[in-house]
Amino acid sequence: METIVGDYQITGTSIARGSFSDVFLGKHRYDNSKVAIKRIKVKNARKLDKIVAREIEIHSKLRHPNIIKLHDTQINYTTNHVYLIMEYCAIGSLKDYQSTHFFTEADIQNFMRQIVAGLRYLYENGVLHRDLKPQNILLDEYRTIKLIDFGLAREFNDSHTDDGPSMFETFCGSPMYMSPEMVHHRRYDTMSDIWSLGVIMYELITGRSEEHTSE
Repeated sequence: METIVGDYQITGTSIARGSFSDVFLGKHRYDNSKVAIKRIKVKNARKLDKIVAREIEIHSKLRHPNIIKLHDTQINYTTNHVYLIMEYCAIGSLKDYQSTHFFTEADIQNFMRQIVAGLRYLYENGVLHRDLKPQNILLDEYRTIKLIDFGLAREFNDSHTDDGPSMFETFCGSPMYMSPEMVHHRRYDTMSDIWSLGVIMYELITGRSEEHTSE
């Protein structure tokens, strides 16, 4: 399949799949550099769903070594598809990588340090991730951590109060990594992401996923 998306081109089959999107391998049409192209199906491309519009707005502002870079956004108004062109991470998700590798203490410290750096940058810029899990953490060819998927992210201000209860009471994310506050529909803040980070650290140390632990 070779679909032209602005200055980019989809060159391969799907490399990841979500509930409302697919991610394809692609390349820049002129310098052939590899990219990942996320295709989101929407009802009306001329009036984007609030969640999709928010993801684009938030992600387009982020610039950090441990945050996946968004190169471009393209919209096809005929097919009602939104394309997010992002940097390509050759190794893939932390979840898949962990399933085939043994991590030393130094490895875990390195990964955690990078995840924390990415989260700190988000918080300094008033962004709560709300879906932190190994599937949403990628590794590039140098094993550099990249936080991805800002579909559930929300912006907040320093006081954490002016955005209203909907921001900090919304039930969202992946149950195995949710904080107790989120699970029980109580108000939560950035510490909810930190709970998810703790679960991820537990999995890295023990080599066991929370999914299997809960069985």
